[in-house]
Amino acid sequence: MNFLRKKIPEYIQSSLEQLEKKPQDWLSLYANAYQALSYQNQDMIVRVGKIGNDYLSTMNIHQIIKTGEQWRSYTSMLWSIDWNNVDILSMNDYFLQKEGYVSLLVMGCFHPSGYFREKCLKILVHYPNTLALIMIRMNDWVEEIRDKAYVLAYRRILESSLDELIDASYVFIKIKKSKRRQQTQLDGIEKHYIKRLSDLLSELNIQNLMQKDECIRKAFYQITLEHGLLSFQLIEELLNIEKNSFCLLLITKSFLQSDEMSQDKLFTYLHHPNFYVRKEAMLCYYQMNQSLWKDIENDLLDRSYTIREYVRFLLKKIHK
Repeated sequence: MNFLRKKIPEYIQSSLEQLEKKPQDWLSLYANAYQALSYQNQDMIVRVGKIGNDYLSTMNIHQIIKTGEQWRSYTSMLWSIDWNNVDILSMNDYFLQKEGYVSLLVMGCFHPSGYFREKCLKILVHYPNTLALIMIRMNDWVEEIRDKAYVLAYRRILESSLDELIDASYVFIKIKKSKRRQQTQLDGIEKHYIKRLSDLLSELNIQNLMQKDECIRKAFYQITLEHGLLSFQLIEELLNIEKNSFCLLLITKSFLQSDEMSQDKLFTYLHHPNFYVRKEAMLCYYQMNQSLWKDIENDLLDRSYTIREYVRFLLKKIHK
């Protein structure tokens, strides 16, 4: 236990002091300050945790993952420490505010030491709103950590809130595209994830969903529409509130092609305020009926050039 008496280097203390001034470029300083964990100095470790939380609490899951991956490039000095001997579990007792401790675990999940990443992962699973961070390690470059992440993600899903599942949808889509994924394990996680998501969707608050980053909403729509989890009524409600063009296109196509879509309702969407909805409704109407809708000539005055051109094309085609 001689390392307990090691003097903390000046550059670690200096990095902490600079970080507490909230610089915008903070990751290299944080890599220095994170080394305080190897000295088991409670005051400094709590300060590192608070600083980490101050930054991470302003980020969505997409930004946290990007930050964690960038942070790895600043951690070359961390190799000088034997991270196997860093007892991050016991540091939980240092913190009155657990958010600071969780921030140490979150950044630890992106640590260059595989042993330390896995250690942080095993602790992180016991905290709420961590599913996405556990899932990202399902794409770890170390097979043992990938296997552990699958086990922990399965466990975390059982306790996840709807909000946590929605945030994790972005990571889940990333994992499905990964070449490192193990298909059998992924299929099991997907089935488990979809079941939990389906059970909780009745709690969905659309206004809260709209506050989430566009990449998260996009992933959420991709998953829920693929598995038929959204009702016709809910999709229609989303259609009239979603502003992102890509997200809107996903919802619109699913909505217009639904078995519950009637001709009368489809007709009303030919004049929807949003260009993307109008365009898809026109394409859908003509595909279904192979005929023109009433008063189509009025759409030659549509404010969208694309729609005006499509209407001209249809009129020429019919009157040939």
